[in-house]
Amino acid sequence: MERLGGTAIQCDPRTKQFYDLVAQAAARDGYLSLDFLELNGSPIAAHFGFNLRGKYFLAKAGYNEAFRRQGPGQLLVHEVLSQTPQRGLREFDFVGPATWDESRWASARRTNYRIFIFNRTWYARLLYFLRITLREKFHLMSGRHDDESVPLELKSKPQGSEKESEQ
Repeated sequence: MERLGGTAIQCDPRTKQFYDLVAQAAARDGYLSLDFLELNGSPIAAHFGFNLRGKYFLAKAGYNEAFRRQGPGQLLVHEVLSQTPQRGLREFDFVGPATWDESRWASARRTNYRIFIFNRTWYARLLYFLRITLREKFHLMSGRHDDESVPLELKSKPQGSEKESEQ
């Protein structure tokens, strides 16, 4: 991902080192998948993923904001999916919390869990109170709660969707 300068990974040396080590291990074992969508030789979208046992795990994705109207991330997902037979894929896993754009490609959702472990120090208790207790109370008061059994709503329409619905 070094070719996309200014990324969140590049901004923190520890984060970059982590991704470098993960990439080296995955490359050594043959399941690293670095995919780029290029325009005139310059990357405008990239995937840092893993192709393992017929599943593509998209760990990190990025795109050049200057091209956001053209949907370079969506185009790259489409390209990877179009190569399903050559890559031996049965499944594309977006990894992490579901997003509206994932719902364009997925027919089902997998539940993801976040697990927080706090020790018994005063600082950890404060973090627990702020991160867990207050957040839950806020969600209850605001009527906002995450029900993963409910399908995601498409919050914005993809380009050309008005024309498709008129036909």
